[in-house]
Amino acid sequence: MGRHHPSHTLDANFIRFLTIYVLSLYRTSVYATGDTYVFDDRAIADILGVQDYEGLIRKVCRRAVQSPKATYLLMERYTHINGFAGSSVALLAGNIGYSRELFSDQSVQPEGSSDRGMMIAPKVLAATLDEHSDHVLGHASHRTLAQVCLNAIAAYARLSVAERSILDRKPPCLLALVEQFKDTYRGTAGNAPSLVRALGYHLASEYLADREYQIKDEEIWFRYPDEKFRKTVKRGRKTDGTWFGHWTWVTVHGHFGTAEGDQGHGVEHDHYLSAVEALKAAAKFRPRELTNDEMFSLAVEGMRAFKDQWTAFYTIVLDEIEANTRECHSCFLPSSAASPWISDQQNPDQCSALR
Repeated sequence: MGRHHPSHTLDANFIRFLTIYVLSLYRTSVYATGDTYVFDDRAIADILGVQDYEGLIRKVCRRAVQSPKATYLLMERYTHINGFAGSSVALLAGNIGYSRELFSDQSVQPEGSSDRGMMIAPKVLAATLDEHSDHVLGHASHRTLAQVCLNAIAAYARLSVAERSILDRKPPCLLALVEQFKDTYRGTAGNAPSLVRALGYHLASEYLADREYQIKDEEIWFRYPDEKFRKTVKRGRKTDGTWFGHWTWVTVHGHFGTAEGDQGHGVEHDHYLSAVEALKAAAKFRPRELTNDEMFSLAVEGMRAFKDQWTAFYTIVLDEIEANTRECHSCFLPSSAASPWISDQQNPDQCSALR
């Protein structure tokens, strides 16, 4: 006969208790009982594992500034995937607006007058207005600013059109990741879990991007080892706070606060605050099919999905940067002779970063 081990039962019970307790702490920090969410930045930071994430970004930036081509490659990849963000936000807002039957004030009758989706969608859409046309910067789109920035970095690196074309070739696992990013961000109209998950994804996107741009400004522009970089990729700020120069795409989103005597926030922080309000409104007018606990779980699932996907993004880019000196530990085989960065034999199924 098998023996009964009380310690094993105790361990299992303790783990179960600890799990419930930790989850209750998140719930207390993120929302109060009832239908009103009360977000806490520290709780969100804990959910997203911000310290580890920021450490990875700094590592990638510090590797990138070791050569002009590596700097170009990092910023080419970053401008590429971010080029879909503004449009994805707009699609998410539209999908919430399409879903008239989901978000409603359940105290209002008849049901035809209870639709409240348009009290959520504008708070999402707010994050993409300046992405498409920034009124402070002459109505330029942020994608245009990104292209100006990348062209200046290419000029510093003295890259020909042919060389840029080679470096611009993206590995299959990165292209697959971009598709995941686009699909998750926009959510699915009429699908309550998908839209709530996407709202959490959007919140994490804006929260983490605020820090990403600040770190890039600090680690790349201010700490670039070659002074010629700063003379070519210019960064400036007028007395009224308006940014100018090739580096504006970075600084308008977030900047190195220590250098400017402020907190370093740009438009991403404003977008984050609007995302918080959007999720609060979604909780207030939550779909009938979802409980408060389910809303919370789906939002957190979306937050973590963004952090996981972007951790994979930076891991892939780091592997690309280092692929010319070692065999990649993720999705890259040894570099081909045709390109110092990209192998023709890459296989997305080998990419551990996507698992």
